[in-house]
Amino acid sequence: MLHLKHLNQLSLDDNKIKSLSGIHHLENLMELYLTNNRIHEMKEINQLKELNKLIILDFTGNSICRQENYRSFVVFKLRKLKVLDSVSVELQEQSSAKEI
Repeated sequence: MLHLKHLNQLSLDDNKIKSLSGIHHLENLMELYLTNNRIHEMKEINQLKELNKLIILDFTGNSICRQENYRSFVVFKLRKLKVLDSVSVELQEQSSAKEI
């Protein structure tokens, strides 16, 4: 993925993806769509921490979304997010995520 470092939007919907390993190289990524894949471990969110420009993320249809405190965890780890799973991330939600 090193040769895709200027990519700012990526849609990987419906691809049976289980891991986000290597995605941290996409340093200019602003939008990432991963709907209907097989991401189920919260630790995969850590792969996105270095994506400082990421503001839109969609995990809809992945089992990770059903885990307790999923949304709060993602909002806390990825503090620049503006939209998660097609729902705006509000300032109050960001503050609450820190507490959880």
